[in-house]
Amino acid sequence: TNTIIWGNTPQDIIGRPQVTYSNVGGGWPGEGNIDADPSFAFTADRHLLPDSPCIDAGTNDPPGGLPLRDLEGSARIVDGRGNGAAVVYMGAFEFSPGAPAIAVSSTALEFRVRENSPDPDDQLLLIRNSGGGVLNFEITADCPWLRVEPARGTSSGEAVTVEVG
Repeated sequence: TNTIIWGNTPQDIIGRPQVTYSNVGGGWPGEGNIDADPSFAFTADRHLLPDSPCIDAGTNDPPGGLPLRDLEGSARIVDGRGNGAAVVYMGAFEFSPGAPAIAVSSTALEFRVRENSPDPDDQLLLIRNSGGGVLNFEITADCPWLRVEPARGTSSGEAVTVEVG
């Protein structure tokens, strides 16, 4: 209940569990279920973007009750559509239309180089606001050889490309 199963197939669900108020890629029978692109911020970041069909699409009364907070500690049951109906979202993170939320394309970058070899290639990191308003970000590193460009920026929902090398 209140789950997103996407990038899999219905055959990846083993047995016949009762699936309700969930977004299942390929479809699944059950009350409140949908089959629509969840509109994740990035492949590796499961925050929802404002156009996600999973916002305000879950149930506030799942079996066993509803956690008061999402995986980041944000309050559950937020009115994400601004229509006066606060309904929990499908997925791990609530979407807050009134506050910016950072989403990143990768949670780790790894540089490997042999001693006395040329510097490794730059890597790209994408940052975007997956909440409301404008996200202001700044990247700091306590590593003198690491270069980050741009080291600061803003996003109103568009992805900002950052080179790290």
